[in-house]
Amino acid sequence: MAARRVSQGQMPYRDFAFTQAPLFPYVFQFARPLIKTFGLAGGRLFQFFWLGMTFWVLLWNCKKTVPKSQLAFASLIVISLLGLNIFHLQYTATVKTYTLAGYFLSLSMLGWMSYQKHPRAGTLILSALALTAATATRLSLGLFFLPLGCSLLALRKQKGDQPWILFASAGLIGLGIAFLPFFLSAPEGFRFGLFQFHAARQVDSLLLLKAGFLSRMIQSYFPAVLLFLLLLLKWKTWQPGLRSIGLGIVAVTLLHLLAPFPYDDYQVALYPVLVLLIAIEGSHQLSETKQQQIAPRLLTACLLFAFASPQLPTWFSHGQDRIWWETKTESDLHLLRKTARSIKEIAPHATELFTTDPYLAIESGLEIPEDMEMGPFSYCPDLETNKAEQLHVLNTRRLMALIQNTRAPVAALSGYSFSIESPAITPTSEAQRQAFYKQVEMFYQPFARVEQFGQGPGTLSILVRRTDIH
Repeated sequence: MAARRVSQGQMPYRDFAFTQAPLFPYVFQFARPLIKTFGLAGGRLFQFFWLGMTFWVLLWNCKKTVPKSQLAFASLIVISLLGLNIFHLQYTATVKTYTLAGYFLSLSMLGWMSYQKHPRAGTLILSALALTAATATRLSLGLFFLPLGCSLLALRKQKGDQPWILFASAGLIGLGIAFLPFFLSAPEGFRFGLFQFHAARQVDSLLLLKAGFLSRMIQSYFPAVLLFLLLLLKWKTWQPGLRSIGLGIVAVTLLHLLAPFPYDDYQVALYPVLVLLIAIEGSHQLSETKQQQIAPRLLTACLLFAFASPQLPTWFSHGQDRIWWETKTESDLHLLRKTARSIKEIAPHATELFTTDPYLAIESGLEIPEDMEMGPFSYCPDLETNKAEQLHVLNTRRLMALIQNTRAPVAALSGYSFSIESPAITPTSEAQRQAFYKQVEMFYQPFARVEQFGQGPGTLSILVRRTDIH
């Protein structure tokens, strides 16, 4: 939806609310023909394109960094750990910032490791600018500037001041180009989207959430985490440049851990670089004989890990009802497509859909009302009306008025509709939800229901505007 708004000449933070760094919707312009043709699947194809580019960059980095005799083993590590991790592949396909950010971070590490082998100014500048692009896609990755920059600063007696000055200058110029225009055009919206929205989240059992994040992260990436911990035993003998990368990985992970509500999928953007580190240092630490012995075992272990992934059952089942497993009769994407076609059949001349599920509007090729771009997270009841208008979100008054004034012939409401109070991300009171639904029912009446719809599947209610019913 952000990419669509950008294609219409709008600007994140200034013209619509956006809670990520600004680069992603601009890059996603290249996917618009795919999305127009294939809907959400087109967006997923675009994500897989960047995964393919990430694979290429990682393998190229291995080729540049490890001896030729060890390249096959290093490549096998990349393919096994990255290509056979079901959790990572699922969130790679999900239309989020992770895949693009992971590509730019991997590209930055290509420049960084190339500089360790052949200290050239161009590769150092490439590393800094690619890291800038990663930061402009996923803000937390900017923390990598600290260990990389400090390692150059620590070597100033041997290599002089030029390297760290070049790296810092390229990074600062890149960050200025990437962020300054958005801050100057809408400082309040910029601060709200990138900082205040995330910091205001309210949670209970904070330590339990942190422990859950670590537990799920280890579960999702167990082979890589285990190999990384084993390599830490040889920390002092790591290849030049790798310790800085390792510190960057740990620092960003700790930053994710400190988030008010840390999701384990935050690590998806970071994971390709962890795999790169394991591939380069793992091939360095093992003799060729050991590599030949370990290679088939590693591949087998990763295949078993993929088969045992807890993600797989969610692709084929709605979960367990007492002792019975409920098998899906169709994929989630197929159900989304079928629902989108139904909406177009109900109102073939519609241009707008009133919904808090923007991907349904994307799939059906319809617009959603302004200031609903963040879907269920658009409702910020504690903001004053002027502030909500400035930030392009909805408080109670504005949402009530929007329901009354929208001319969308069809409304599609799921369990997420009106249920989240942002930015605290707390449940909306049942009384307030019912008030919103009563307002909707004044202008729309039920037409159809779709069961097991969407993420955390529930019931989607399709309603038709009373004057538009055939």
